[in-house]
Amino acid sequence: MFERDDRLIAEYKNSLNQLRKAQRAISSKRSRETKKDHGKNVSVIVDDRTISEKDDQSIIQGMINDCEFVLFWLEHGYEKPFDDEDYYRLPKHRRNQLWADLDDAVSWHGIASANTADQKDKKNTELVEQLQEVLSTLSNRELELFKWRHEVMLTEKECAERMGISVGAVKSMSQRIRDKIDRYFEYGYQIELF
Repeated sequence: MFERDDRLIAEYKNSLNQLRKAQRAISSKRSRETKKDHGKNVSVIVDDRTISEKDDQSIIQGMINDCEFVLFWLEHGYEKPFDDEDYYRLPKHRRNQLWADLDDAVSWHGIASANTADQKDKKNTELVEQLQEVLSTLSNRELELFKWRHEVMLTEKECAERMGISVGAVKSMSQRIRDKIDRYFEYGYQIELF
């Protein structure tokens, strides 16, 4: 039976409010102004945020998302269901995942299973090999974009600036990367040889 902890919910709500205030403080440094350009009114975005503030803002946004998830869980006792848009943003292998990792669940409750460490090492090795195999299907340019987006955590605009291409090209290349990864998980790497 699920039991609500109102004290804990209040603490998370307080933390969430503080995070949102910090987010708004950083966001307020980015504004839209109207300027005259050749006799026409042109809307221009003025961004006075520093690089560290931009990084902080993305970290704070992640913390806000985590707090909202925890609050929903604490209030309702189950994970918030995905809407269609969020569901399709997940990688295909996560959408098709049906089972939880039972070894982690068993160890979480203090019961050690046999060969748990060996199984985790083997699983981690397999995951690293699978990741290398997936990345090997990408071209050099796609791999560069993948690393900018997922390791350095740059926005599409920042990636476009660093790579010297348009934002539309970044979006198009990102879609090709997602398609290749989806194809990999649907068919496996060997199908690419034929």
